[in-house]
Amino acid sequence: MGERESNIPPSVLERMTKYLAFVQELADEGIEWVSSADLAKALSVNRSTVRQDLLHIDFSGISRRGYETKGFAKVLRRTLGMDLEWNMVIVGAGNVGTALALHGDLSRRGFYVGAIVDKDPERIGCEVGSMRVLDVSDLASVIEDHDIKLGVIAVPAAEAQSAADALIKAGIKGMLNLAMTHIAVPDKVSIVDSRIVADLLQLSHAVKNKLNI
Repeated sequence: MGERESNIPPSVLERMTKYLAFVQELADEGIEWVSSADLAKALSVNRSTVRQDLLHIDFSGISRRGYETKGFAKVLRRTLGMDLEWNMVIVGAGNVGTALALHGDLSRRGFYVGAIVDKDPERIGCEVGSMRVLDVSDLASVIEDHDIKLGVIAVPAAEAQSAADALIKAGIKGMLNLAMTHIAVPDKVSIVDSRIVADLLQLSHAVKNKLNI
């Protein structure tokens, strides 16, 4: 990863995921070039924002033509870590955890659910797709056996911190928090909180403005 790609602000990374989805769709349709104006229109931002965002990656456009879509998509995937394979463990085999485990689109983006664990005896041993729910007390060996790099916390808010602590103790350095509550982690561990509530608030604000209410 180049120096410019190592410290990208979260808001820019979020837009890059959207750039990638748009550019990959164009490439799949056989469209070879995309302009900053096309990107700005697709994301409802101005061209200046697009140009500033793309200063963070090692990829340049061509005057009057724009960006070559296949190469652009490849660089975006690398920047977002999608050129690697990431094995994940889901902690919590409830509705949220199960739905994520069965999400068929994750593997296309380099994310693989290696295991799903729970503490509930009624869930342990149940089938989720091609997997069986494992006992969370075996988390350390599960992570080692399946070469897990990422953890997903899909438990109730009251259990989220203990789930994170168990993941950290087992050596996990990156977590996605779906519990919608604050989780404290040491500096050496990266954690990303789900934006479901924030996204709903953004949606309600947009609809309110459109309806003038």
